[in-house]
Formats: sequence, structure tokens, C-alpha cells
Amino acid sequence: MLEARIARKAVPDGRVVIAQFGLTLAAGEITALVGPSGCGKTTILRIIAGLDTRFEGEVAWAGGVPGRIGTVFQEPRLLPWCTVAENIELVRPADPALVPALLDQLGVGSAAGLYPAALSGGMARRVALCRALAVAPDLLLLDEPFVSLDPVTAEACRVALIEAWRVRPCAVLIVTHDMAEAASLADRIVVLSGSGPQDASRIVEIPSARRRGGIADGARVAETLI
Repeated sequence: MLEARIARKAVPDGRVVIAQFGLTLAAGEITALVGPSGCGKTTILRIIAGLDTRFEGEVAWAGGVPGRIGTVFQEPRLLPWCTVAENIELVRPADPALVPALLDQLGVGSAAGLYPAALSGGMARRVALCRALAVAPDLLLLDEPFVSLDPVTAEACRVALIEAWRVRPCAVLIVTHDMAEAASLADRIVVLSGSGPQDASRIVEIPSARRRGGIADGARVAETLI
């Protein structure tokens, strides 16, 4: 569906952070990009999203026609003066009739008329996910979307994500520093090191029988990968 090739990406001080990195994303597949803070994960996601064009290489969609992208950032980024429903309507949903169903599916149907200040952290993350899914994305990009949540809330959000993905499958790229989280969600994990320009030198396939079994099973799978 999409192939990214980043031959070279340098930051303003001239330091090369990514070199000879290649990644193919397939329709209906969940890929996790894992590595320590500052290793270039978010930079790769921003390049794939088209938000960073200052690199050598290319991001090519199959057929040459870019697909629809939904993005969830590290913070929910909800407009505080808009209600939950209005925040979602801003992205021009592919089918506005599906928005109430998405909100219900993600467990925030009763919050449609609320403003972001009235939402808990977990509810705000679910609304941000609903907003990204409302465009009926071909590719869903998630940049550490559950990083600041407590473990119970984070797991509930991961479960909601998988349930929504199963109803409306799309390619997913999730950035995380948590190997257990990656192993609980992904079909495969691309592991970045913490030093030197990053490439895709280590790719781990999650056995089909162990995929999406929850964070506890993900932690057990991760122990075999580290």
C-alpha cells in the first residue's frame, strides 16, 4: 500500500538521525515502530504523514495516488472551544452518520456535547482516536497515543483501538517506546536502536497465534524479543 524510503534525514545542526531506512506498510496490517526517546521514531512518522519533507528519499503510495491518513498525536489536540462532536466534524468525516457509532464504539458516546475540559485523559484520547478514524483512513498513524495514561486506562484505550480497527481495518503505524505495548498490538515490530543514524535493521514478526492478546500477553511476548 505504501513504501517509505528515507535515504538520509538530518536535523538543523547537521546531525544525521536516519539513514537508509526502508518500510513497507500493507493494507490491514498493524506495524509498531519501537525505540527509546529521541531515536527518530516521531520523525519517521512525520515523514510518512507528509508533515516533514526535508529528507532524501521518497514516500510512495501504490498506484501513485495518496490515500487518506488519520493521525493521533502524543497529545489529543482537541480544540477547547469546540464540543467533542464539533472537534470530530472539523476533519470532514467520510460519513458523518458513522460518527455517533464510532463514539459509542469507543465508549464516549455520552460525551458528544461536552467540551474537552470536561473529559478525563482517557476519554480525550478516545475522542482523538475517533476523530482520526472518522476520515475512514487508509493509513492510521499513532504517535505514542497512550503514553501519559495510567496502565488501566491505557489498556482500555488499546482494547478500544483494536475493536475499532477490527470493524474498519486499515494499515496502522504506531510509534511507542514500550515493547510490551507494541507486542500486544502489532503484526510486526520495527526496532530502532538508541544511537547512530536509524535504519530498519531489526524487524520482528509476531506469531499469528500471539497477536493482540492484551498487554499481559504482549509483555510475555516482548520478553522473548528483547
